[in-house]
Amino acid sequence: MPAENHPREERAARRWVMHSVGEEEFLFAGSHNAAQRAAMFYTLIGNCKLHGVNPVQWIEHIIRNIMATKCNDVPALYPQNYKSSM
Repeated sequence: MPAENHPREERAARRWVMHSVGEEEFLFAGSHNAAQRAAMFYTLIGNCKLHGVNPVQWIEHIIRNIMATKCNDVPALYPQNYKSSM
């Protein structure tokens, strides 16, 4: 999800990451690709918190359902849509 299209979610995720992890840890990700993967993970967790979704339960739900989900139905797996599917 591009940050410029979702500024509220991006700000909320950034606040959570900077509060929980801190800026210094991003300097030691190991590689550029590892830093990008970490940023994606923190954004997903931040979006879960923004929408009041338990991140662990959501990730378990994704792991159980991702293979059976059709490409057109992927938005149903987003954190903001998880509550309605519970």
